[in-house]
Amino acid sequence: MNKKKNKKKKKERKKEEIIDSYNSESYTEIYDRRYKVIQFEKFEPFWEPTYQDPIILLDYGCGTGLLWDFYNSKYQNRLHNGKIRFISIDISKGMLNIFKNKLNLANKSPKLHLNDVHLVCCDGEHLPFRSNHFRYIYAITSLQNLSNLDLGLKEINIVKKKSAIIAISYLRKKISKDLLAEKLKKSFEGFQIRLLKTDSSEDWLFKIN
Repeated sequence: MNKKKNKKKKKERKKEEIIDSYNSESYTEIYDRRYKVIQFEKFEPFWEPTYQDPIILLDYGCGTGLLWDFYNSKYQNRLHNGKIRFISIDISKGMLNIFKNKLNLANKSPKLHLNDVHLVCCDGEHLPFRSNHFRYIYAITSLQNLSNLDLGLKEINIVKKKSAIIAISYLRKKISKDLLAEKLKKSFEGFQIRLLKTDSSEDWLFKIN
């Protein structure tokens, strides 16, 4: 029993350390400069043209909103007049505040922007959404921050639609390709699991649909 409690406390401490790290002002200020280019390289293989119907997209571990930046940079040429609702979640209030500031600046711009963005501070291991809700889910460079990867994948599986397209990346140094593929196949039974080639050398990149 004590061993189980100690394991739980260790996971809780890890989560608290990650939150403190991502809330650090010194970190949030440099985040975009350090990661924007490499994150865009990870987003690119998953680009999907929008349809006329509104799309609800889950940005799982949105950070400072780099996925929104990516979609927004493509808006006029490739999104046309499609409607996208972003549900952007992160456990770090510091990161979400940076994202909120971006949105406030965007609202003052005469350029076209995405239709709707909702920021939600929550734990990726306990998603506050109903099942069968999202067709597009991006979990890019976020799952490795969880204390329980299997639980995070289980939550994504619950909220995805049956016709979902899921983008997942994970730091190579933290897991083997085969082990990650095995976990994905177990979590998303009946879906096609594909390892994608990317310019990023730091992540395994999988497309699930």
